[in-house]
Amino acid sequence: MDAGVEAIVDRIPADWDPNVLELAQLRHNVCAGYKVEANIQQTISRALLLTRARPFARVLQDAEGGSAEDCLDLGQRLFVGYGAPKDQDTALEYWRRIVDPTHPRYLSAGVSRSSRARAHCCISRYWFDRRIVGRDEWNIVSLYRAALNADLAASLGLIFPNVLFVAKIIESSGFRRPEDNRFPQHSTKRFERLETLWAVADQRKRELEEENRRRDRKVAKAPLAYMCAAQGCGIEGTKKAALLQCAGKCPRDQKPSYCSKECQKQDWKRHKLICKPSSTAGSSETPQQDTSLTAKPELPDEFSAAHFNPAGMECRLDMPMPDGSTVNFASKTMSPAFMKEMREHAIEKLSDR
Repeated sequence: MDAGVEAIVDRIPADWDPNVLELAQLRHNVCAGYKVEANIQQTISRALLLTRARPFARVLQDAEGGSAEDCLDLGQRLFVGYGAPKDQDTALEYWRRIVDPTHPRYLSAGVSRSSRARAHCCISRYWFDRRIVGRDEWNIVSLYRAALNADLAASLGLIFPNVLFVAKIIESSGFRRPEDNRFPQHSTKRFERLETLWAVADQRKRELEEENRRRDRKVAKAPLAYMCAAQGCGIEGTKKAALLQCAGKCPRDQKPSYCSKECQKQDWKRHKLICKPSSTAGSSETPQQDTSLTAKPELPDEFSAAHFNPAGMECRLDMPMPDGSTVNFASKTMSPAFMKEMREHAIEKLSDR
């Protein structure tokens, strides 16, 4: 685990397991509503609180005693290898107890709709991870099982991030409609029948379109608040709070925003003429304390080059594609610095072709 991630946890327990981050991310994707913001600090803290209160042995005992919630919890810990060796096949068996009437230890009574929906979502994740078996070779049976369980989760009225992600990948791969099918040797008919999955996916598309329209209107009114001002950076925030504003005495309508202190320093030679009108053009001084970035409490120094964005605020960046186009890549968990590293890596790979 990146050292920066450990720095955001108040107290590291004696039994600290580095797989806690993977466990926290899994729980967010298969158990949290899709509108719940992904905040690394909060998800890790919640995972730690739960695992401290419910040691592995206790969860195993209660799962064997017929607790659906503990079957879910135990399966998730086994899936990532938290508190025990990773065993994803056994994880699947515990999740099946919650939703599969053919399982010999099926929990037929006392299981909530929420538990069944989350179990279907966990099973969907299991099969989705097994959809690719080689270069350009897909296991369509595994992909369909992932889609079917995502559809069943949505049919129970609970929409998780994993449900929408599975739908997005299936549609982009051409399995939703026969005219888009990139694998003519495989039929799309069974995927087409997953009506609930496609209904929630389409609803989410409409929500995102409306969110983008609202954001575009806000950006038009205050463009400097949403784009990192450093030349060549390219990072933009989907909300004002994603970037940090200069705290100097520059005019409000010319006040720049930055994705990092490094970008502020890079842009200082240009911006100081506005922020400090008395400065000479040839001065090489860096921003002083009165022009520091306004933000939430500062991150630890070790986070400056970390891959994670602990604030959980979404940023976007245009990524180059092999066909010459660009894709607007968004992340709530990657740091702007890491996103730019990815862009540079992509540019380097494309230039080697």
